[in-house]
Amino acid sequence: MQEAESEVFYDKNEQHRLLAVDIEEYLRPIYQSEARFVIALLSQSYPKKIWTKIESEQFKERFKTGDVVPLWFSDAPAGMFDESRRVGGLTIDVSLPIDQEVERITRILLQKLAEVRQPTQSAQLSLPTPPFGS
Repeated sequence: MQEAESEVFYDKNEQHRLLAVDIEEYLRPIYQSEARFVIALLSQSYPKKIWTKIESEQFKERFKTGDVVPLWFSDAPAGMFDESRRVGGLTIDVSLPIDQEVERITRILLQKLAEVRQPTQSAQLSLPTPPFGS
């Protein structure tokens, strides 16, 4: 069985593609795709942007199937993302060095991915340490 190619969407990398197009139509297939997970970075500015409302509308149904992993920034007010609080997620501590937080979260996400890909071998799987902060 051939492994599906992994793809990451990050809006700053896509700004040129978003020019003069219907953003909702452009984003819909990205967030409703067959990607295994949507990693939602939920900062205090997230609910203030129009595109994030469109974005969250596209993936909110995927909370029910365990496909959305919320990452809450510690400075986001409590209750801001009520729907996301129903599932397990991670908090990014903004008082700590960002490299340290990225490394910690990356390790946890890699463990989750390994568990999903090989559930019977996940406990035995040894993951490499990401080269952050080297």
